[in-house]
Amino acid sequence: MLTPLLTLLAITACDSAIKLDGDSGLDTATESETDSETPDDDSSDPRPGDADGDGSPTDEDCDDADPTSFPGGDEGETADGVDQDCSGLADDVRVCDGAYGVIQEAIDAAPDGFTVAVCPGHYTENLRLESRSLRLLALEGPEVTILDGGGAGTVILAMGCPDLTIEGFTVEGGVGVNGGGVSAGSSVINLVNLVLQRNMASGQGGGAYLSRCTGELRDSVITENSAVEGGGVAVSGGTFDVLDSEITANTASPGELTWNGALGGGGGLWVNGRGELRGLTIADNTSEGCGGGLYTVNSGGLITESVFEGNTAYGDGGGAYLNYTTSEVSESRFEDNVAGDDAGGLRLYVSQGNIHDNVLINNSASDDGGGAKFSHSKSQLTRNTFIGNQTGDAGGGIELDNDNTDVLECVFEDNTAARGGGLNSKDNTAPFVIKDSVFYDNTASEGGGLRADNNPQTVTVLRGVFDDNRATLGAGIYSQAGRLNLRASVVTVSDGDGITLGEGAVSVLRNVTSWGNQGAGLVLINCGAVTVQDTIFADNGAGLSATGCQATSVNYSLVFDASTSGTWSPPAGSGNLSADPLLTDPASGDFTLQSLSPAKDAGDPSGVDPDGSRADMGAHGGPDAL
Repeated sequence: MLTPLLTLLAITACDSAIKLDGDSGLDTATESETDSETPDDDSSDPRPGDADGDGSPTDEDCDDADPTSFPGGDEGETADGVDQDCSGLADDVRVCDGAYGVIQEAIDAAPDGFTVAVCPGHYTENLRLESRSLRLLALEGPEVTILDGGGAGTVILAMGCPDLTIEGFTVEGGVGVNGGGVSAGSSVINLVNLVLQRNMASGQGGGAYLSRCTGELRDSVITENSAVEGGGVAVSGGTFDVLDSEITANTASPGELTWNGALGGGGGLWVNGRGELRGLTIADNTSEGCGGGLYTVNSGGLITESVFEGNTAYGDGGGAYLNYTTSEVSESRFEDNVAGDDAGGLRLYVSQGNIHDNVLINNSASDDGGGAKFSHSKSQLTRNTFIGNQTGDAGGGIELDNDNTDVLECVFEDNTAARGGGLNSKDNTAPFVIKDSVFYDNTASEGGGLRADNNPQTVTVLRGVFDDNRATLGAGIYSQAGRLNLRASVVTVSDGDGITLGEGAVSVLRNVTSWGNQGAGLVLINCGAVTVQDTIFADNGAGLSATGCQATSVNYSLVFDASTSGTWSPPAGSGNLSADPLLTDPASGDFTLQSLSPAKDAGDPSGVDPDGSRADMGAHGGPDAL
């Protein structure tokens, strides 16, 4: 039987032959007569309005200029980018009311490069793809298209696939070793617009497990899954991105599993690889080990524009735990996370990174680091805000333990700890700096704003503002058994002594203003060598106090405290003054000097202000002026 196209060609050829045969006896009217007397006639077309002759009228044909494309056409065996069956998708095999009612059959029948298009329904299957290049697409999205593993194994298993996309499904009811919902190995795979829910793994990746894969998971919801590690998702090796997704209410139960000496976990997400984590909401996940929301190990990449909220770790890192990781963490919020041990919000262990522009708020830890704890690392902490965090021991905002992280342009407000309400540093192995940072309204027993403990390498505090902090010892700053260099800083309105230097502290205070503190501006107790220079102590509740210290020198400084009326407690030195410093408006936070201030151009003659003149006393004088 001739196809419609061949029938059309045969009819056209016969018609031409008849008109050319002058002996046929048929109408031999001239061309002009035919044109003038006979209207155009489409009676030779197989069907009226079928321009390409494929048997489908124009109003039903998706491409009436292509005779290979018509409703019910054959997509063929090659992915050519042409929609031959007018389904709206090129190169597709459909799982609807047609030949394939089972998704696995359609996958097996589909040539590489094709789309397996699935209509709405609840499909109880365990799909297997090996070395395939396909797009598995739910036509109407995850709300109405469910892949259910039925508790019989992993829902989707993909191995060695060079180009695989899975899009638009709810994946549930999967049970596997690694990967209850989706398990992929050595594949290029993209997971898009999925709901991965109520899947389980006895190993890693309750919702999804990606091993040595390249690709991304995006625009998805991962919820109520469980595993030993990576309750929601586990990424093992490869370079894989997780983007713009919600990872909530997942659980990890690592037991005694450890990585580099740290208990594993990752209630929401576990990563051992490289990639980008962006635009995520990681909330209400739980780890019986570490990393309630996120756990990374031997990893690298970017964590940005994400929210870590309400996660819980029985160990360290309620919000996130970065273990032997090099990463950038930026523009993210850590809020209301809880750690049973250290680091309510963010934990770094033997890791390096640029941690910047984050907010850590209302996190809590039982031991150290209410907002964060960093150990054995050298990172940079820039423009982060720590508000309302609390811990049972050290570092309400952050604890730096054997750590040399620079703290730049950070804000510590309303944090609480037993030691170091805003920040606690101990046992550093290299010098580091705390610069251009603000400590406000923090509370502790020792070091309301900042506590530095047993730091054999110098901790430099430069252009710091310590305001309205509270503590029994050193309401603004407390340092003991270590080296502290405090420069161009203000310590003010503390509920207690402004600065306390305790047992064995070796310190330099230069261009400091200690004003309006309830106790003394400076207290020295059994300290080591202390040098005070170009510093102002004014309107504090008590004068300077020094007990049992080693060599103490105070030079080119001004003392004008309420109870001393200008009388020195420590030994007098060169260039010291006892007079009202005439600060511009200290009650409003303006500690600059009025033009007639006796502290103006009265600092050490060898020092200069930024304008080249002799150094002023106080925080706004000297080369590093506030």
